Amino acid sequence: MKKIANYTLIFALLIFTSGCVRHVGNFTMLATSELDTKHLSKEATVKGKTSGEVKIFILYTPTLIYIGDTPKIDQAVSQALHKCGGDYLSNAQVFYTYWSAILFGKGGYRVEGDCYKINR
Repeated sequence: MKKIANYTLIFALLIFTSGCVRHVGNFTMLATSELDTKHLSKEATVKGKTSGEVKIFILYTPTLIYIGDTPKIDQAVSQALHKCGGDYLSNAQVFYTYWSAILFGKGGYRVEGDCYKINR
């Protein structure tokens, strides 16, 4: 009888636990500051692949309570550029990710792409 209760509890937790990744879009170029794009291909150096992420905790009550600021795509882009020391991302992909477990969860944006530094 105790085994059945344990399996029932595990099954109930799995039903109320979920997670998802949504592909928001593909972008040729992403930057958080203005860039002069006239001679960009000649003046830029590839720094490698990078990613950035910004997330917040969510408390599920009759009204959603966000613990922290609402995540924004530009925050994830800034974090990715800061990691690689670059000026813009090329061939970038943006994802919205979240998971939830009964009364709380976590959600936000993840950005991945090729990091470029402009030689000045």
